[in-house]
Amino acid sequence: MSTAGHLGAIGSATPFAGIQDACFLAYEEKKWGSNAFTLERRRAKEALLSLAWAVRKTLAEELSALEMGVSDETPNVANARKVSAQWVYFTRNEADRAALKPLLSRTDLQAGASLFDISIQHQHACLVFRVDLHGLTIGLDLARKARVDRDNAGEKLKNEWAKKRFLELAQVLPEHSVAGFGAAVKSTSAIDFETLDGWVKDFKEGDEGFAIEVKIPRGDALLDSPELVDRVASHLRLFLPFHQFLSWSRDNDYMQVKDAIQKEVAVEKKRKTTTFDPGERVTIMSGLFAGRAGYIGEVDGKGKAKVMVGPVSVSVDVKDLRSA
Repeated sequence: MSTAGHLGAIGSATPFAGIQDACFLAYEEKKWGSNAFTLERRRAKEALLSLAWAVRKTLAEELSALEMGVSDETPNVANARKVSAQWVYFTRNEADRAALKPLLSRTDLQAGASLFDISIQHQHACLVFRVDLHGLTIGLDLARKARVDRDNAGEKLKNEWAKKRFLELAQVLPEHSVAGFGAAVKSTSAIDFETLDGWVKDFKEGDEGFAIEVKIPRGDALLDSPELVDRVASHLRLFLPFHQFLSWSRDNDYMQVKDAIQKEVAVEKKRKTTTFDPGERVTIMSGLFAGRAGYIGEVDGKGKAKVMVGPVSVSVDVKDLRSA
């Protein structure tokens, strides 16, 4: 269970000593889907967590409102059974995530494998540390499914003053920082008003994740040194204003999200009162059986229904069913 301040990101108490080259090699493409390399990835995870806790201590005040989490090191359904990188991330706290859940839990039946991706770092704006084969990346990520934050960023950047402020923040980022959607990134020093005009649509309608980040490349001697903590903390301090500027909060609401949350709460209450009769045909809207049709077997008094999907009986929350 997550506790205040972290999302299961419990690492070694050992002082950070560096990230060895073997940690980066754990993410060679041939290893992505194999459990045989989980131990290698776990060692990389421990090194990254040790770094993250040290940075969190250095930036205790700046990061106090955010919770720290870590990605899985084992291939599973949630990561499409491929581990190409290890993430530690800082994101909004549990109460704020819960408030946004009704707006982020809508099931897209056309999403394919990503339908099962419920990773927190893919639904919320996150400050990230990421280790992969090529090095250590520090920055801000707004993944494809972080719809509330992306819509908010796109709406905000329609304003000329917001574009100007974005460019001011970008001017002080570390050298070699890049930003963009998917593989279409450019140097932050080359971003201009025209770039941001194009990004408005990409934030609101695009299918590629957004990142603004800097990479310390594999082979840099600093990576395998305790001095890395100071460098990463210095970099992260410069990306923090982008998290505050782009991501949704009650004080940074450009999509009337607060009103939408209240409407969703009302809809949720109505759903909880919805009943189905035995034998009624329904469609399951979430979980492993999302998109599958079946027939109501029985409904209990606690909001649960047994749905027959072929020969299989599935227990589903009534609120996650729709009449077929």
